[in-house]
Amino acid sequence: MGFRSVFQRGNKVIEINNFKGSKEKSKYKLKDKGPSPEKKKSIVIPSERVIKARYYQEIERDGGSSYTTNTWLGWLGYVYTGRRSMVEGKKALGIRPHEPFPLTIIEQKIRKFWPKPELERIVKSGQRTERTVCKFKAAHPVEYMAAHNHYGGMKGVLENMDPPYSSAYSVLVSRNHRSDRITQENQECLSGTLLDWYCSGRFIAPSYLATTPIGSEERKASNDLVLIARSGSLHARSRSEVIKQLTGLSLEDFRISKGSSKQYSRLTERLAQFVLTWADTLGLNVPWIPQGRLKTEESERLFHHNGQDVYADFRIRDHSIEVKSPIGALHPVGMRKIIGRYTPGNNNWADGWPISDSTLILLQPRRLYSRYESDLAEAGINLVTYETFYQTLEQVLAGIKKDKSLIQDLVPRVNLDAIESLGKELLHPSLLLRPRNRERRTWLCEMLDSLNQRARKLKTKKRIDETRVPRLDIPESRTGSNSKGKYITYQRKFNELPKNPIKKAIAKNRQQLTADNLKQRFPILSQFELTDQGLRVVSFDLETCGRAYSDPILSIGYCIFTGKKLDSRVLLARDYSQEAAIISEFLKELTPDSIVLTYNGNFDLPRLTQRAIANGVKLNGERFRSLKEVLGDRHIDLMDAAKNQAKYDPKLRLPDYKLITLEEHLWGYTRMGDIPSREIPSTYHCYLRGYTLKREPVMDEHGEPKTDSKTGEPETKFVRVEGDINKSTRRVRNIVYHNLQDVVSYQALLLELLKPVQ
Repeated sequence: MGFRSVFQRGNKVIEINNFKGSKEKSKYKLKDKGPSPEKKKSIVIPSERVIKARYYQEIERDGGSSYTTNTWLGWLGYVYTGRRSMVEGKKALGIRPHEPFPLTIIEQKIRKFWPKPELERIVKSGQRTERTVCKFKAAHPVEYMAAHNHYGGMKGVLENMDPPYSSAYSVLVSRNHRSDRITQENQECLSGTLLDWYCSGRFIAPSYLATTPIGSEERKASNDLVLIARSGSLHARSRSEVIKQLTGLSLEDFRISKGSSKQYSRLTERLAQFVLTWADTLGLNVPWIPQGRLKTEESERLFHHNGQDVYADFRIRDHSIEVKSPIGALHPVGMRKIIGRYTPGNNNWADGWPISDSTLILLQPRRLYSRYESDLAEAGINLVTYETFYQTLEQVLAGIKKDKSLIQDLVPRVNLDAIESLGKELLHPSLLLRPRNRERRTWLCEMLDSLNQRARKLKTKKRIDETRVPRLDIPESRTGSNSKGKYITYQRKFNELPKNPIKKAIAKNRQQLTADNLKQRFPILSQFELTDQGLRVVSFDLETCGRAYSDPILSIGYCIFTGKKLDSRVLLARDYSQEAAIISEFLKELTPDSIVLTYNGNFDLPRLTQRAIANGVKLNGERFRSLKEVLGDRHIDLMDAAKNQAKYDPKLRLPDYKLITLEEHLWGYTRMGDIPSREIPSTYHCYLRGYTLKREPVMDEHGEPKTDSKTGEPETKFVRVEGDINKSTRRVRNIVYHNLQDVVSYQALLLELLKPVQ
């Protein structure tokens, strides 16, 4: 049997439906009265018994109630009093309200922190003091929060004390003494600091800066952002707006999304598994890794804690291993959970054995968790710092490099340098966490999964006899490197280019490239001091893994034409980790005296800008701007120029302005064996994953090939073919040749446009 009660408060109807059964399912529904009964909204909360039991369980386990429980208590208070109040909800359940922290203890801490004679001298002189309210908060956080929650803050406590404390708040608060730092010079200094942090991989998101330890550089920068926002000097009302004004970045460039954080956590767990499995496979003697088989199945990692099912990250025998890589400082509640769960002897595994020992791997700067080291030591939990973990990672990578046959036949193709750079980025993972680097995170996860699977196989078998896959081999290419990493470079001089009509057209018309012809054809270049001796024309083209800004750049082809010589070059990223290296290397070629050519630059310039920002590569030294702004009037879009000249030049009046169409109509050149542009992203993706794609006809329900209704041609689809990975390797070479031919054609088109119209 059940009963129903209805309360009406204002324009809301609150229905409380209690159903008594074996599990006592009780619901509270709060419905809005409206003209249509079908559109009523309701809020459902569990029974009072469930809320009360959960509240006491969370208080005992975590030291505080969760957000969900507080929401239930608030709506329960609405049922009884007509207003959402967690305090009223507690009263309805008979929960004794929390007693406020004694005021006398807070005053004792204040008098001890600021002795009366010293405070009298500070108040009379009005001088700046280092012992501010912020320093009191760092020294006595419990008393500070109690004053904030129950006594009107530090200002309310100080005003109710005897002199000189009653008039000391305006002197002790730090922001009054730091207002002089809001100057133009300090803003420029802060802008440079934020840019340096961003490019080096450190976080500049306001949510992160505000959680760093008090007194750190990041916390000082966060306070400066607040002061600038309050002053209104940049017309920005929030810290994020101030960062955007100072650096020129967009909100998406420096924010930390939940999806990126979760994927980063999974990536660090796979990296830890890589170290644990390969250290055992290679027979390395690592003190902090116990001997035994690494258990990764969920059923093997399950244990019970306070009636809840909890999964450890890894288990070796009865030893639990937990990996934590928080972005900011660990919260005290989170650390209490870790200590309660992993203290040896507190809990048992699901198979009945007790947790005999525990190891916590903290992959973050030590300053963010140094205050918890003593608590972990008292609980008997072994702490592995980032320095110890990275040292073990280097030992594992060195062991694998001694015998590369262990990993040479793996797919996706393995790049040990990328794993080493990942280990270095763990302290400052801002670059890796940016939303537009999702493809790189996915690729790293797949590569680590493949390595971990191989380690497990090698542990059970001495070797696996499989067909070895040849490395990417582009004839006459070489490996380059810079501060951002390694890359593949393919360079060709003019006399080394293949003989075709385009090469003949360049040789015939190269005398047209003069400063006067450029100014006459493109009047916007008249503002620059161009001479025939110092003339430098750079044409470039990008090949990307897709059309979105989050798709990485896989190669950059560019051609430098000075009138006397023509040098062409292609920078190829062997994998996603080398994208920053090819971008940084190419930007060095864009000198201030260069004329830059693109073909449909509306695609290339914004993508190069966004990928440079995503990889922390500066376009200039001051702030992030788009490449179009940096180049200014020195950029020429050949597609627009060809369309404009077609108005009075009949030979440029074409059905479309694709590059292959121009090559066919202007020079009679048709590319043979070239890879279509639409297949380049899938080809590169297949190369990294170690398989290839094959076109097959699409069949209808009768088993006959389908035809396209518009073109009348047979419809085809790509089918994944396992094992045939040599074909994808050869097609990557075609990408290089395709990119090289594009930039050479740009130079030939420029010379064609400079010719006088007949």
